[in-house]
Amino acid sequence: MIRKLNPTDRIPDDRGSVTVILPNAPMPERYVALDLETATYDGDICQVGIAIFEHGEKVAEASYLVKPPRNSYDPRCSGIHGITPDQTKDSPEFPVVWPVIRSILDGQYIVAHNASFDLNVLDRSIERFRLGDLVIQDCIDTCRELGGISLYSACAFFGVELARHHDALADATAAGELLARYSSTPGVTVTIPRVKEPTRTTISKENRRPGEDARSDTPFSGKTVVISGEFERFPFRDDLAKVLSTCGARVTSSVSSKTDFLIAGEGVGPSKLEKARDLQQAGAPILLMTERQLYKLLDQLA
Repeated sequence: MIRKLNPTDRIPDDRGSVTVILPNAPMPERYVALDLETATYDGDICQVGIAIFEHGEKVAEASYLVKPPRNSYDPRCSGIHGITPDQTKDSPEFPVVWPVIRSILDGQYIVAHNASFDLNVLDRSIERFRLGDLVIQDCIDTCRELGGISLYSACAFFGVELARHHDALADATAAGELLARYSSTPGVTVTIPRVKEPTRTTISKENRRPGEDARSDTPFSGKTVVISGEFERFPFRDDLAKVLSTCGARVTSSVSSKTDFLIAGEGVGPSKLEKARDLQQAGAPILLMTERQLYKLLDQLA
């Protein structure tokens, strides 16, 4: 059966944190951490992430992009994980990748953060495509065992790296490492603060200005750059800001007469675009750069 916290193991806390008694059950010697990303709220899978652990150490991993039925996406789902129809249009559908995934999961201990979501989605896909049964040893839900705290907050507390939240492989790896981390101190009472997670559009302070080692031989050197919209190569805007600041740019959030470049991705903010054009007409030398133009320039600078 699935290991569960007893009701007395979860202690309510009114200060924006969760206090739990870490479970005493031993960690399996081998387990498979799993995470699924979905294209729609009906549970159509678009990415599968798997990380295999032995004695608490990751020994293998796999990640699969999956073409959902009709390659259809709910924009709100894409807004969470950054996966778009363009990325999966040539990917295999779930029944094609299932034999490989099943061979990895079959007979194993499965670990996931909010496992009920992932296993329900997996179950529905197996039934929808009539793919038979999957038999597992057990399932460990790291979210349940940590009092329902978010993966981001749990990783911050236990010092587990979560480089790309909502990337299936990154989330699976984080869940597997979380289990290993908190299983090393069974029965201990911990209070885990709820930490606010940066959004996909957040730009960190350190990536807003060029560092001492920034390049001075690029068109962005010494220039003020505004980023707006979504970028296929950079689902997290902070990653693009880092590239631009390394190229000598100062990255800001709003368009002004001091702006040199407005880089417009898909769904660029209409107010930013309108303001940039108004300033252009008033004589400001603002350059509008499309996503394709940006990639071409970055490829030339590489």
